[in-house]
Amino acid sequence: MQEKDLKTTTKQRVVIAIIAAALFFSTMAIYVLIVLNGSQKSSDTQLDAQITELQAQLAKKKSELEEEEKALSGKYLATLLKYKKSKVKAYNSAKVTAAGLKTKDLQEGEGEKLDTKNSYYAYYVGWCADGSVFDSSFDSADNPSKLKSPFEASYKSSVFAGWKEGVLGMKIGGVREIAMPGELGGGETQEICGGKNKPLKFIVLAIKPEEKFIKLSQNYRLTSYQLQMLYNKKRQQSAGAGATTP
Repeated sequence: MQEKDLKTTTKQRVVIAIIAAALFFSTMAIYVLIVLNGSQKSSDTQLDAQITELQAQLAKKKSELEEEEKALSGKYLATLLKYKKSKVKAYNSAKVTAAGLKTKDLQEGEGEKLDTKNSYYAYYVGWCADGSVFDSSFDSADNPSKLKSPFEASYKSSVFAGWKEGVLGMKIGGVREIAMPGELGGGETQEICGGKNKPLKFIVLAIKPEEKFIKLSQNYRLTSYQLQMLYNKKRQQSAGAGATTP
């Protein structure tokens, strides 16, 4: 074979170069995919570990919070139950509507007065003109032997306007009856007591729990929020991984 037969043409060299480049870039692409896949798995593992840790923290905080809620229930159950039995009765819908917002202190408190700036916790009973209870702090309407966790409120809370105005001036530890026309209750936006714009009545027991309960409640809500954010992140990652999987 002569030497000139071993030489490649320019066209052949170009083809060889293209093939080599293609092999190089395909190899690099495979490498990048391997690295990214490993990184994704590592990220998923870390996220799962964070979720597991927060779940454990939340369970512990829930248990501690329930103990404090039980103590508060034991302290205030009898008071709220007494006024539920004596005050939650049928009333004249037209008269309540015509009278506008009316309040009556059933028990005088000894703490600070509620105004538009301070916050407080409350137990309550809300009922309709026919005497039926539409919402309350009792754990069970049929057997009110325990109170649910009191909710934190303030003038800026998303409660009825009649509630916001009705508690002003009452003292912590006090019990107040509030009667409100429908426009200060559910109005035209919420169906309560069988329809919209219905007059409502409430018994509100305003309290200020021990600092331990307040901190536990706040920490529990914060941990719940953090855990929900991690759940959302995991769903987003799963959706993204599914979209890129061939």
